[in-house]
Amino acid sequence: MSDSLNIDVAIVGGGIAGLWLLSHLRARGYGALLIEGRRLGQGQTIASQGFLQGSASYTLIHPGAEIDRTTEGSMEIWRRCLAGNGEVDLSGVRQLSQSQYLWIPRPRSSWRARLIHPFKRKLVVNRSAGIQRPAVLSRLGVDGNVYRVDEPVLDVASLLQALAEQQWEAIVLNQDAVVLSSDGTIDLQAPERDSITLRPRWCVFTAGVDNAALVWAPVKVRTLYMIMVRGKHLPDSLYAHCLGDGAVPRLTITSHHAADDSVIWYLGGQLAEEGIHRRVSLQLREARRELNRLLPKLELDEAQFTTLRVRRVEVPHMEGKHPAKPSVFQNGKVIAAWSAGLLPIPALAEAVVQRLERGGLRPAAATLEQLADWPRPQVASYPWDNEQLVWQ
Repeated sequence: MSDSLNIDVAIVGGGIAGLWLLSHLRARGYGALLIEGRRLGQGQTIASQGFLQGSASYTLIHPGAEIDRTTEGSMEIWRRCLAGNGEVDLSGVRQLSQSQYLWIPRPRSSWRARLIHPFKRKLVVNRSAGIQRPAVLSRLGVDGNVYRVDEPVLDVASLLQALAEQQWEAIVLNQDAVVLSSDGTIDLQAPERDSITLRPRWCVFTAGVDNAALVWAPVKVRTLYMIMVRGKHLPDSLYAHCLGDGAVPRLTITSHHAADDSVIWYLGGQLAEEGIHRRVSLQLREARRELNRLLPKLELDEAQFTTLRVRRVEVPHMEGKHPAKPSVFQNGKVIAAWSAGLLPIPALAEAVVQRLERGGLRPAAATLEQLADWPRPQVASYPWDNEQLVWQ
């Protein structure tokens, strides 16, 4: 026996895209419900380094890349929300840093210095991003030019928590994979409860790599081989990109505190992209070598390393060469949406609303009392707090 529930929009996937979209829709009066099968943010979102990268950092990381206007607008939306003045109140989100550092090791040739010079002036004049050598990088022996870009780095778990707390009544845990029946319904399942048949007028999949099940959506799944480092000599306030000669940074570093309060460095960039075909031992060895090359005064004698494979979904032609834009595809009244980064999430939500409006959907608030005692998903834990990890 099952009850039924009519709603405007069913959102499948509780990462940052789904949670922001849920808030965006409900603020406009739509009867929306988010369905998650594991933990909120499990997978790609919780494995994010938390960088909000706007036009300033993209100008340096991707010289010559065109900056999309929606990308620049998204940064302003984020800033308002983080200040508590936006549509979504993110004033409680912990900001790990108000700025990011980008450094360019002293080049063996002058071509990159010549390439970067025009953008350096733009940053200083238009972005108030001074050229500095912060104390933390000086202590680590960094050689070369350093740029400070005033774009924040977020604590992703607190971001997920803030978004979820404001919409708990419209977020449910489903014990099985979501199946959209031929008649457009979804059966919600939970232990020791009668199932509930959802009858959404539209369905939006924001499930990241799980969107690949929608064969009509041009999904490309790319795996990164991230590195985690822990040790008592690691600075706990470094958020930086080391630029190389490729289309992505040579190395990206964010600092975190594990549940036991140990300092964790989370490493990505070219190291993570090129390391995907290496064995664990070789990837760990390369990580040590790269840190020694770029940060020669960093003490790693007592540091421990481990790896994390992260599967990301993106538009096939992007490959990190252009500013991330939201991807929204439609098949009838089913939409697949995702973002290759945090910054375009507000633009993604607005793009979905535009599709719904063009499809003739008008807001009709849903009554969710039937789900008052339904199980709710927890927020995912950071990967470095996984007790099953093997540190070397």
